[in-house]
Amino acid sequence: MRHLLLLTPAWHSEDPALGFAVGWASALRTLVPRLTVLALRRGAAPPTPPGMTVRAVGGGGRAVVGLRLLRAIAAMDRPDVALAHMNWPMPMAALPALRARRVPLALWWAHGTAPLGLRLLLPHLALVLSSTQQAFPLATRRLIVVGQGIDTDAFAPAAAEPPPPFTVITAGRLAPVKRVELVREACARAGAALSVLGQGALPGQGRALAHATMPAALRGAHAFATASLTGSPDKAALEAMACALPVVALGEGLRGALPPDLARQVIMPDMLSFTARLAALAAMTPSERRGFGLALREAVMAQHDRAGQQARIVAALSALAR
Repeated sequence: MRHLLLLTPAWHSEDPALGFAVGWASALRTLVPRLTVLALRRGAAPPTPPGMTVRAVGGGGRAVVGLRLLRAIAAMDRPDVALAHMNWPMPMAALPALRARRVPLALWWAHGTAPLGLRLLLPHLALVLSSTQQAFPLATRRLIVVGQGIDTDAFAPAAAEPPPPFTVITAGRLAPVKRVELVREACARAGAALSVLGQGALPGQGRALAHATMPAALRGAHAFATASLTGSPDKAALEAMACALPVVALGEGLRGALPPDLARQVIMPDMLSFTARLAALAAMTPSERRGFGLALREAVMAQHDRAGQQARIVAALSALAR
């Protein structure tokens, strides 16, 4: 594969939810000679490396954005493959130009929900990439599981645990489906302090934090908790595991992302067990928590490390190149 086109909602390294895409795509560029990024919006980001071009096509109504997409794809050197990242409107709008130039379309999707647009896009996809089998909610033979792609160099363990009190962190997109109120309730019952970080539909319920500062924030806590009901692996939880934090989850999203023995220690079936597990983590010695956290980090590095994930992505996409 000589030239890859990436369609992504945002190119903004300080975005709490999508900031990871900048480093993710920049690392992907090291595996392909040329990478062109079309983003709906563009913000602060490091300089693009040689061989990479980034262009913003957003602003205005859907028809205007669609026209910009079509013109940009028609004018560029023909990509071998187009990869849409966590969105369906951009690839749907780009379909006429991609078809005219015979560019196969792939999609990265790691979320348990299936909006109508995703269902309409599916027949037009040559390939679907996801973090786990459960992270793509529609049945298709074109799905390839490649892992989540965690930067395990940036998300690395702290030299030592932070001082007391025992503090739990929950982070990510703070939509109602994340059920942050249950995490609050469980922490209160377990006698644990709670730090809520993220961005979303719960004003006053947490504070936004640039993705680049998340590793330090995670290393400042003793454990991570999630009650997400999205059905897909919680990326923030996997990032916490990469930092060797013990993780506890109320919900099945992490089931396919971990070996069974670790999944049993992370995933709790009900609120009572969720609260009890938090209390048990608080009662552990620092060395016991560290041992459990390091086991989780090893699992993330084996299945979800970014370098391994991107090698699998490039191999899968290269098979589509004509």
